Amino acid sequence: MSREVAIIQLMLTPGVGARSMARLLMRLRSERYAVEDFAAAPVAELMYEFGLPQMAAEAMLAARDEAETLANTLAEHEVGMITLADEAYPANLARRLGRMAPPVLFARGDSGFLGRPMVGFAGVREGSEAGLALAQEIASALAHDGVNVVSGYAPGIDTAAHFGAVSAGGTTTAVLASGILHFSPRGELAAFCDENNLLVVSEFFPTMPWKSHSAMQRNKTIGGLVGSMVIVESGAAGGTFAAGTTALEIGCPLYVIDWPEPQPGAAGIGELIR
Repeated sequence: MSREVAIIQLMLTPGVGARSMARLLMRLRSERYAVEDFAAAPVAELMYEFGLPQMAAEAMLAARDEAETLANTLAEHEVGMITLADEAYPANLARRLGRMAPPVLFARGDSGFLGRPMVGFAGVREGSEAGLALAQEIASALAHDGVNVVSGYAPGIDTAAHFGAVSAGGTTTAVLASGILHFSPRGELAAFCDENNLLVVSEFFPTMPWKSHSAMQRNKTIGGLVGSMVIVESGAAGGTFAAGTTALEIGCPLYVIDWPEPQPGAAGIGELIR
């Protein structure tokens, strides 16, 4: 059994949520116990040595075939996994989010991008013409200086930031609010992006569709990953505003555009500045 199959088995196990999985992965690392050996252990050992309820232990073992099928699909799409117990896991993310850090990141592309200086971007989907242009301009300048531009791959400001980075010859990371198997390059990005300049990351189960609460969690993960966050336009409520307030809460330096004249989608900027 491969490590990837074992991790998917854990994710498929009822009663093993993100926090439980994080604790388990860290325990296995401290005890030098391979996760694939854990996932293949007898039910009695899983119960008495690790405290798994019998139903959960049996369900994990029963999920092996499904996990193998999904692991093969991920391999076909060149998707790898980084767990909280791996040396490659982003240190900023673990430090800032602590117990709330995602236990597994699914990644397609060069995961080495996560070791570069990173700046995150967030903004409204219905960005103004000025907002879209400014997001692209700032992202281009940062990418030109070797910064990996990180955003949530939503329409509007996010896409403008991604495009600004790759059109300047730099790199960008798209952090998804859905499972990674739902990703596909779209619009003008499709003509510019490849494995050399785009890293796609998701903390969610690979087949999970987009959900609004996942977008909120995705924004928190972006704030955990990056060195600082840029808010271009934000409403007085909603996902972008929450991304800004969350960045402040977790200690991520926050920059916002102080527009000389209010933009239609920037009603929340003044409150973020305050």
